[in-house]
Amino acid sequence: MLKLAEKVRAFLGAPSAQKPDAFLDNVALFRERVAQWPTPPSAASGPRVGVLVTPWLSTAVPFFSLECAALLRREGRTPVLLFDDADLVQNSTRPRHGIALREMLQADYADWEQQDAAHSAPQSEPTDAALAEPIFRENAIWRARGEEQASGFMATNDTAAAKIAEHLGRVRRLLTDAALDGLLIPGGMFGLSPLYVAIARELGLKFATYDGAAGFLRLAQMGVAAHLADLPQAFAELRRTLPPDARAAVHQRAATELDDRLHARDPRHFQVAAVSGRNDLRYDLLVPLNIRWDSAALGRQRAFATVAEWLESLLSWVAERPAVSICIRQHPRERLTFARGSDDLAPLLAKFSALGPRLRFVAAAESVSTYDLLPHCRAVLPHTSTVGIEAAMLGQPVILATHVYYEDFGFCQKPADRDAYFAQLSEALEGKLEVTTAQRDDAALAYYLTQCCALLSTPFTAHPDDFRQWVKLAPDELWARPELADFRTALLGGEPLSLVRHRRLSHAA
Repeated sequence: MLKLAEKVRAFLGAPSAQKPDAFLDNVALFRERVAQWPTPPSAASGPRVGVLVTPWLSTAVPFFSLECAALLRREGRTPVLLFDDADLVQNSTRPRHGIALREMLQADYADWEQQDAAHSAPQSEPTDAALAEPIFRENAIWRARGEEQASGFMATNDTAAAKIAEHLGRVRRLLTDAALDGLLIPGGMFGLSPLYVAIARELGLKFATYDGAAGFLRLAQMGVAAHLADLPQAFAELRRTLPPDARAAVHQRAATELDDRLHARDPRHFQVAAVSGRNDLRYDLLVPLNIRWDSAALGRQRAFATVAEWLESLLSWVAERPAVSICIRQHPRERLTFARGSDDLAPLLAKFSALGPRLRFVAAAESVSTYDLLPHCRAVLPHTSTVGIEAAMLGQPVILATHVYYEDFGFCQKPADRDAYFAQLSEALEGKLEVTTAQRDDAALAYYLTQCCALLSTPFTAHPDDFRQWVKLAPDELWARPELADFRTALLGGEPLSLVRHRRLSHAA
């Protein structure tokens, strides 16, 4: 008898022997798992939660979503499977994978409520074209791995904006007709997901998004997970309710985490080198860049339209002030092939070569710790980097030109436009932006939430390597894992994961 994987391939037409299709193998693996889920004790009648199921670059994202849907069903919710395999921005380029998912849903989820976006008549609004443009732009940056080549991608895919606008109408109809109480969306920035985020916000529908990487998982309520969208809620609650002794414990945890970063002991190994105490890296302004195409940095512009415009304006401002120096630090993770962007700053830096030693660019692979740059600067100018929180903890003024989750936490400056931005830069250089002890304490609280609470270390992610681990575990065994108790609580209760994690950590102390 053919194995299930072979049956799926036979049905869809087997790919060439030289290029086995891992996604179809994963479909078969997950189909074998579906039968293991315990039958719900009774017909689900709880809140209706839409779960977006979409191919997502042929990764394990749809299987992660369906596993969450099965948990929701078991816990008395009424999951509604929202299938959408539309290819809008090269997000679903292998039709056979969408077919495989649709066939799996029809065969193995026949008793579940399902909606197919392809069957929804568009419910369009005049604003859809304007709503589609930034979605297209940010996806182009993701696909091109940077801003410079995004325009070329947009020109080559010049029908995509219209397709996105039209599909927004389908999503609006789908979510309206489904009469949902909540929604679970993968990502929130890539492919189809920002359309669902946009329409959920328009309809006032509660939603959560998830994201992560191999071994790490994020969940956020009412926003994009990579943007740490619900951290402000957690920060405000803890800032208001933590007693002094608990606040001191939080500060100690934050200090320990920062010390690990300083000495390159953090599990994600962001820095190339540990802090060395060098005294020759003295620059007035420090600009720690993000990986531009990463979801954390997408859709964050405020005072400047692009990162290129921001950097050129900043360097022009410095050029007019002979006493001011600046260091631009490329994100250290860009030394790794999988994270590397396509933007080339060399032409921009060459344009300002007259700055001489007043301008320093630290490349990703250069053996320089960002934390050797921090003590000597007079202001830190992040894009959306966590270095902004670390700088405030260390008493350095932080000025933001973008939207960042910590922008309203009180320890950094948030100028509304470019004029205000440069005015605050002048104040920082004049020593007028002192970081108070209370602000440093607030930064420590924010750092504790980001580093200790908001990111879950677990093999239960949508990464293909992780999927091939957890798909082999019985559902009861998977959900009995201690670290998933927090994810489960946040998913079912609609709380920020960081708050749930904080309660566990504080009880364990």
